[in-house]
Amino acid sequence: MSDDANDAWGGAFGKSWGQSWDQPKSLPMKLAAVATLARFFLYKSMVKDGLDRMDAADLPDLISPNINDAMMKMALRQLSDMKHVARSYSDGFSFVRLTAIGVEEVEKQLDNKDSFLQKYLNLGPNNLSYAFVDVDIPASDRVVSLDHNKPEYQKISYELNELSQSIHRELANDLSEENRDRIIRSIRSANELWKSIELKVIQVQVGIVMALEDAEGLISDINKKMAVQVLIEAIRAFVRSVV
Repeated sequence: MSDDANDAWGGAFGKSWGQSWDQPKSLPMKLAAVATLARFFLYKSMVKDGLDRMDAADLPDLISPNINDAMMKMALRQLSDMKHVARSYSDGFSFVRLTAIGVEEVEKQLDNKDSFLQKYLNLGPNNLSYAFVDVDIPASDRVVSLDHNKPEYQKISYELNELSQSIHRELANDLSEENRDRIIRSIRSANELWKSIELKVIQVQVGIVMALEDAEGLISDINKKMAVQVLIEAIRAFVRSVV
């Protein structure tokens, strides 16, 4: 890191290590901001605390009280797709760790005085209005019309129903009873949602796609994991075709 970055590390960065900024009370953070800060706090836990991974559930509270589970999951999925983080599952918990590529990206941003990360750590979020969403996101309110007569819809319905019926057997030996029941309820709820005539895009993303992603992460059989991944992509393609 540069000398300027090292100075900031001992000074302004101390706020993110131990102090809490006053956060805007109602505005959610943008996805790019959530992803950048998730990557930073994983880096902090590694270099300061010596931890090689973190419970994904602990990240939102470190970043902002306004981050919900859906946004955090989306940010971690984006970082995973970029190969900046690696994810693992154990005893029903989801863990994330920073990869070498992720470390390089954090350090690059720490060396850049104009980066979002540097500004956030030096100024605090109240002075970074562009990091927050101050209007409703139109795409999330768009309505998806589910034509039950379309072959694509019927194929997805069949696969969802099959998954709903078989998920108990698939997870029987992999999870505690509590976590297994939670995933089963989520999949069954997703199956019921898909039977609707209309859904908002956000309902599809949170109520169906994310439930499937949770299940996919816990299934050990590689062929069944791939089948769930194909199902997720089929749902996304269907939504794109009708929105």
